[in-house]
Amino acid sequence: MEKGYVKLYRAIDDNELLANDNTCYVVFCKLLTRVDRNNGTYRTGRFKLASTCNMNPNTLYSALKRLEASTMIQQDSNNSSTCISICNWWKYQQDSNSSSTVRQRTVNTKQEREREKEVIDTKVSIHDKDVLEAFNLWNELTGKQMRAEKSNSRTIKKLIKQNGIESVLRAIQGAVYYQTKDYRPKVFSFNTLEKKWTELNGWMDTDLKSKAGKGVDL
Repeated sequence: MEKGYVKLYRAIDDNELLANDNTCYVVFCKLLTRVDRNNGTYRTGRFKLASTCNMNPNTLYSALKRLEASTMIQQDSNNSSTCISICNWWKYQQDSNSSSTVRQRTVNTKQEREREKEVIDTKVSIHDKDVLEAFNLWNELTGKQMRAEKSNSRTIKKLIKQNGIESVLRAIQGAVYYQTKDYRPKVFSFNTLEKKWTELNGWMDTDLKSKAGKGVDL
């Protein structure tokens, strides 16, 4: 991790989200101290960042969504990681009188316009981002690349629509956890996840009630 300083403006207390959401406050401050000082970006995995913030991955996921909705951060995900960008990084972190900062602001603004155009051109929806999040979580937990075939995408979209993204992410965690356990539903694909959805969630609920899953995020 880079050494040095970041500016934390007192006006942060006037931000409606951060003033009333301590989880988002912690996540945002953690990001400020970890992003690249040159461009305000940080590439990481959700579970790695959750460990850094000492919180449940689902709690972190929700906080990142709220920060993104408040235009404080931007997220760009691929099959292996997520790149998080602090919005207005140059506006608040650099010397406003330096010529290099002025040049960088111009570059940064241009990049932001290009990113916005790309989003519009590809018509990426929140639902598509949730699907990608499900693929990323599976790949991160298993260490294997889930093939983004149409059947897998259709299945996970259907599960998200029926149950919500948080329930799907929870089910994926349980599915991977049970892969190494005896007498538990074996789930090695999203198609199997759909077929064994009720059985899988039944086992997870039972384990939580009996505390058999103590220390495991199910």
